[in-house]
Amino acid sequence: MSPGKKTDFVSAQVINEPKQTIRSDPRQPGSVCQVQHVFPSSSSLPENLLRFYVCFSNSMQRGWAAEYITLVGPDGKPAPDVLYHSPVELWDRSMRCLTILLDPGRLKRGVGPNRELGPPLKPGHEYTLVVGSGMVDLSGQPLRENYYKRFRVTEAVREPIPIEQWRISPPATNSRQPLALTFPKPLDWALLWRAITIAPEGGQPIEGRIAMDQDERRWSFTPASPWAAGSYRVRVAPDLEDVCGNSLQAEFERPFRTACAVGAAKTCRSIPFYLGS
Repeated sequence: MSPGKKTDFVSAQVINEPKQTIRSDPRQPGSVCQVQHVFPSSSSLPENLLRFYVCFSNSMQRGWAAEYITLVGPDGKPAPDVLYHSPVELWDRSMRCLTILLDPGRLKRGVGPNRELGPPLKPGHEYTLVVGSGMVDLSGQPLRENYYKRFRVTEAVREPIPIEQWRISPPATNSRQPLALTFPKPLDWALLWRAITIAPEGGQPIEGRIAMDQDERRWSFTPASPWAAGSYRVRVAPDLEDVCGNSLQAEFERPFRTACAVGAAKTCRSIPFYLGS
């Protein structure tokens, strides 16, 4: 799975079943099991990064992530107490995309684990997410090889998503050119597939194909039919987040919210644009 290609991502569902190894032979030719991508794509990630998405070529068995997925620190050793080992693994329905969380208790300032251990990542240091070859697909086939995602840690991002800073590149009328949105900072890869839609003024979202590139800083939409002249809106769902869990309304570390604030958090945002004849 590479940036710029549409995926079949479905929001992670929680599955609570015991680990088991399934072995079946012969293996199908051409079905080499490998990690296709890890998101966020960037090689520079903020100190308060919330999650990784590990995408595999095959449907995988559950129950092996805690043993074979580790985060190696700048000293070349596994960084202790950084990844959150949930009692259940967060797979999508296809069992090809696994969500890996960093410990939320260490991310939120003032919370016990943060006070005792500090943040999980340190700015200026380099880390490596390692997906070990012991991960096994549903046919019993292990990964072809270990996968390494190396990245350097930058300063934390602690602010709501600045939707007013998004840049729209409109297409030409009567064409199927893509409409593009460019963000000042990377947004959550999985949520971008469903959180943004394009609709004519007062109408329903139009069908088309979504793509992403520039390390999840650019989102584009190619319509199924040519663009007609008229007024449109970019609709943004309230649950859209950046890579640190900051939303449209508040940062990840937001305090207790009032009833009014909770209501506002459920409201979609929109950006109008117009295509001339």
